[in-house]
Amino acid sequence: MNLASKEKLHGESFNFGPSLSKEYSVLELVKSTSKFWQGTSWKKITVPKNLFFESGLLRLNCNKAKKFLNWKSILKFEELSKMVAVWYLNYYSNPKNINKITLLQIKKYQSLLEEKGSNWVKIL
Repeated sequence: MNLASKEKLHGESFNFGPSLSKEYSVLELVKSTSKFWQGTSWKKITVPKNLFFESGLLRLNCNKAKKFLNWKSILKFEELSKMVAVWYLNYYSNPKNINKITLLQIKKYQSLLEEKGSNWVKIL
């Protein structure tokens, strides 16, 4: 579906995220992402629970994209974390180039859609 051709959806925001068939913790995401971003470091700290509240599970609600666009993720967790790491690494090392990186990643995602035989409309 082409969002530009659907006036009702024009200008709407959508969340696109992983399938909820398996949930990953923030720590799992950090560990996976750090494999693709050399030189990163992290450490887990323990903070008294009464100091502040942090949800144990954070996730995007992608129901709107699924309902209106019939969208579902085709990326495996490791593919997703690699794309996130590459994007942020480029953002912090060369922010002027981030538009180019973003477009390259969109085109890569579109290539994966074609490889996996997904029914989609090219947006670029």
